[in-house]
Amino acid sequence: MARSNRTDPWTALQHRNYRLLWLGNSFSQFGDHMQQVAQNWLVWQITGSISALGFAAFVGIVPRLLFGFFGGPLVDSHNRRRLLAFTQATALLFSLLFALSTASGKITFWLALLSIFSLESTQIVNQTTRQALLQEIVPREHIASAVSLNATGNNLARMTGPAVGGILIPLTGVAGLMFINAFTFLAILVAVWMMDLPAQACQEKRQSDFIANLKEGYLYIWHNNSLRMLIYLGMVSALLIMPFVNLLPAYVTTVLHKGPQFLGFLTAAFGTGAVLGAMNSATARSSMGGRVTMLAAMAQGTGFVVFALSQHAVLSVLMMLSLGIATIVYNNSVVTAMQLSTAPEYLGRVMGVYLLNKAVTALGALLLGLASGLLGVSWTFACSGILYLLVGAGVQYFTPHLRETAISPALPQNSRNET
Repeated sequence: MARSNRTDPWTALQHRNYRLLWLGNSFSQFGDHMQQVAQNWLVWQITGSISALGFAAFVGIVPRLLFGFFGGPLVDSHNRRRLLAFTQATALLFSLLFALSTASGKITFWLALLSIFSLESTQIVNQTTRQALLQEIVPREHIASAVSLNATGNNLARMTGPAVGGILIPLTGVAGLMFINAFTFLAILVAVWMMDLPAQACQEKRQSDFIANLKEGYLYIWHNNSLRMLIYLGMVSALLIMPFVNLLPAYVTTVLHKGPQFLGFLTAAFGTGAVLGAMNSATARSSMGGRVTMLAAMAQGTGFVVFALSQHAVLSVLMMLSLGIATIVYNNSVVTAMQLSTAPEYLGRVMGVYLLNKAVTALGALLLGLASGLLGVSWTFACSGILYLLVGAGVQYFTPHLRETAISPALPQNSRNET
């Protein structure tokens, strides 16, 4: 029976607190992805400039660089339930102000950038807090299921949110869509209010000097070989694989000679694969153990190279589907291992660093974009995939002891010097 609980991807939902958080988070993320469509369309309406769209995307990444490093100590030194409620309420306020300024017709490009920065600042702290809260509401044997379900909800929202947002803009306008998103922030607030946490989980955490707290957390990561390996594995995928999303329009038009409809098919194929991978990642990890990370990395790199060199539409769609599965199984395995091998009092700082991966993806998109101007999109993707096989899957293959240590489910004691 215990074996069944470990492999069942839905088992974390039996815990009421996690069930509340998952439902609230899934609904809120659906609104986040609609908001992304709305604010991009708004910036385009205001400026009519592709460069302005790129700059707005960069502004949205900046908070991850700031609060990924500095938000972790905040999460570790405060009650995570209260912090989650505070950040969500703040995001609700910023979202309403953004919607009201848009509805009034007084919105400007710079005011839109300020609103995007404010929302993303609260969201990165919010995401770190949600990840760190898992150990307080889910027993360790169900962490893999919780991580799998989080990814399932996120990818379902990623698939449906933009589509619904695109449909609603002609009906509600950009401001109307923003008001709808503001309403979705209530989901997390209600979920947090309804949670029933033990007294020891609700008490305020030890306060300490911020700089000392920051230094202590990153010394813990530096002296922990397992965590350094896991953070590396997360970052290398973000740098060499995930930037393809930003360059996909160029691949569709110059390699496959297709239009925007086929771009939609490819995106949907990746999203479908991501959902399938998320739903089965807990089972794969339970069945294969630490090997699943290396196997998923090999599947990622190989699939990406085949996709890069493909000139056939059907093969490209199939590779996108498989890439979606491999990517989410890989990411979920890494996050699960980080959850299980990080002491609870350091989890905010560890996850804060890991969540810098989107900023790394933005840097990767810039580098691959520059390389594509010289080599073409197809060969750039292929070279990136081959490099990933060497430094992603290859590093795991040639360091089996470190790989197995990193994937080990053992929870470290409260020692910053564990290796």
